[in-house]
Amino acid sequence: MQVSASEQTHNSFPILRVIPELMGDHFDGRVVFISLFDVVEGDKQEIKAAYHENRGVFNERLRDYLDENYPAMSARMVDEMIEEMMGSLIEGKPQNWRYDPDITSQKNENAIVLMPDPDLKKEDLIAGICGLEASLFVDDEGRSTVAGIDQDWINAVIFHEVGHSPDNTNASDHLPFEVGSDDTAYKVLTLSFNNASGAAGGMHLGHEIAEQMDAARAIGSLMNANIDPDEMRHDTSAAVHVPGQAGHAPVAASWKFKEELIFLKKTLFEAIAHEVPDDSLSWGVFTDLVDGDFGEGVELKVSDKDQELLEEIADELFDYEGDALLLEEQLSPEGLEKFHQLPGYIKVFYEAKFMDKVWAHGGKEAQASPDGTYAVLREQYLEGAFDEHPIAKQYAYEYLNAVQTLMPTKVPEGLDPKEPFEPPHFDEQGQHIAIDHNGQAFSPIGKVH
Repeated sequence: MQVSASEQTHNSFPILRVIPELMGDHFDGRVVFISLFDVVEGDKQEIKAAYHENRGVFNERLRDYLDENYPAMSARMVDEMIEEMMGSLIEGKPQNWRYDPDITSQKNENAIVLMPDPDLKKEDLIAGICGLEASLFVDDEGRSTVAGIDQDWINAVIFHEVGHSPDNTNASDHLPFEVGSDDTAYKVLTLSFNNASGAAGGMHLGHEIAEQMDAARAIGSLMNANIDPDEMRHDTSAAVHVPGQAGHAPVAASWKFKEELIFLKKTLFEAIAHEVPDDSLSWGVFTDLVDGDFGEGVELKVSDKDQELLEEIADELFDYEGDALLLEEQLSPEGLEKFHQLPGYIKVFYEAKFMDKVWAHGGKEAQASPDGTYAVLREQYLEGAFDEHPIAKQYAYEYLNAVQTLMPTKVPEGLDPKEPFEPPHFDEQGQHIAIDHNGQAFSPIGKVH
């Protein structure tokens, strides 16, 4: 592996000096590392303020830096790419951009890694992976629950980004790439890292950090409230583990992990929505239907009679009492009779839109209340809600254990913060084809993070 970086970036990230030793077997091309201060110097807050006032100037500075130092790469980069890269540098958001001048090659030989903010705290980094607030990773006595020092976690993130270097990042499904890069970082942390710790800027506790990074992914996989499979690119958790490893899921096709995780999220979020009801859900759906909003791209002609029924139901729902998720408790007998008079196709659209709102509300509440989420998921787990879905159960298993590891204060009072859970079991016939990290459609330029 060939590493290219400015002296300033090398000094800010000492791990770069031993990256070839740690990860040379993973990628035999060139990795270009770029940090914010390669492009602009000064106070970070002042830089951010100036950037938001005049982004074009900063984009030009990045272009000038690339023209001067990496002209062949710069010549292939469109302005939109430069703009997005500059935005990532400003936000301290690490990314790996695949870049290969040979558009006919399936093998990537060049990559650009945009570096994180070197002053980030480890709690901020792990909170970003989890999708939660950094304050949650401090115990009741003010001590961090995150192992190691800040630089350790910056280095772990760099391992993940370098792990993307061989990837074809234009594929529609990014989950396999994230699984592979998480797995690469895990191996570097647990197998290679300690041997180079003296030269790696004091990195230590590699195995514990790897386990906590894994736990953070487990939390993040459920705290990502989105149930759109295209938005599950970082929901790696259960997918990282290898077959035969005790308590861990089999390697399976990417679509299978998403299918199982969607089942888990819908089951969990619906239960949470019952626990923390939103009185406006049904009324909001009927208001949409009254306005002719049956879903994106759907246009329907509703009869005058049905329109009148929809308006009357919406009016009654504005003042209902009862379970917010049970229509029979939200409407009077007369109102319920009006609902039954609606054509079947309108009821189908109502149910679909209503459940979308239920899952969205439950997902939002799950993020807002990690302790409540733990309690609901624990109850579902012990009651066997996921026994027929072992990969979904694996995601739940990883999450429950991750909360105990990283957020023990969010285990609800009265519950054992070290409660053991029976892991899911997989039979050989239930396994699916392995995730393919390399056989995706090719693109010369793309990004992952």
